[in-house]
Order: sequence, then structure tokens, then C-alpha cells
Amino acid sequence: CLLYAFHDRFWYPPDEGNYAHVAQRILDGETLNLQVQDVHPGYISFVNAAALGVFGIDLVSLRYPLALAGLLQAAVLFFLFPREDPWRAASVALTALGAIQFLNPTAHWYCLALTVALMAVLGANRGPSPHSPRRLLTVGLLVGTIILFRQLTGFLVGIGALAFLLWEAGDRGAHGRAALLGRALV
Repeated sequence: CLLYAFHDRFWYPPDEGNYAHVAQRILDGETLNLQVQDVHPGYISFVNAAALGVFGIDLVSLRYPLALAGLLQAAVLFFLFPREDPWRAASVALTALGAIQFLNPTAHWYCLALTVALMAVLGANRGPSPHSPRRLLTVGLLVGTIILFRQLTGFLVGIGALAFLLWEAGDRGAHGRAALLGRALV
């Protein structure tokens, strides 16, 4: 309800104008980083171009995928915390105090939603075992997708995910040269 009520009540012309300009040029058939230049790797431009293509050439059209990302983010947080945990309210609070206050189609909001999904994959006790290749592949795909929305955010989230995975793995009995090599790589 909050996302619906506030999805078209804010406008930040420098960001939205630039994002819409790049998205419209991509939609018109120009090639990103050849005929039209953007500071982001590309996924945000493609999401915005798809939004303009589906919902029409209007700045409000850029908000619909963003509202969907906020809704999915809140749902993931809602189910991430147990029913009796007071932190479960974070699912509404993160959206109400975050995206709604500055709802414009920047890459940051998509990165936040993907980071929440990454937290769910890393923190899930059910599902694949902590050391399964499928879980590690999912973590890698999420971090890679974040990087393709915004490089710096992806780099920082990747550091956090790697640190968590290393902490989770703990000391698996590596000794001597293997332990030294592992520590050197980190």
C-alpha cells in the first residue's frame, strides 16, 4: 500500500532525466557505450528501457520496476525473520524509511533489493547445505548481478559475502601450507 501510494509523488530531475534519456535512446535502438554513454555497467539502463517499452514513455514508468523490487525486498525480509522476532518489522521499515523517501530509478535501490535476496540465501537454514555448489553459484550470480547494476556496490557486497562464507566455513582442518595459501588469498 505504501509503495502504491507514494510511487508517483517524488521527482528528482537530474537523476530521472538522465536515466530516462539513456533508456529512451536504448529503446530507440542505439547501443549502450557506443552511441550512448552511461556511468553504470548497463543493467539499470536495460531495466529502465524495458520499463519505458512496457509502460510507455513517461517518467512514472521508471517507477514500476522499482516498486516491484521494493515489494519483493519487503517480502523477502518478512519471511527471513521468524514470526516471533521483533526484527520482522524491518520488512516494512526498510521500504517505508528507504525507497519511498527517495523513490527514483537509480541503481542503488535495485542493488539493495538484490543484497536482501543475497542475505536470504546466505542466512537460510533450510534449503541447500551451506557448502553446496548450488548455493555458492546462487551467491555468485547475485553478487555478479549487483556488480552489473553498480560496480562499487557489487564490490562491497562481494567483500561482505566472501567474509561471511569464510567465517561460515571456519577452520576445516587446513594446516601448514594450505592454511597459509588460504590466508594469503584472502
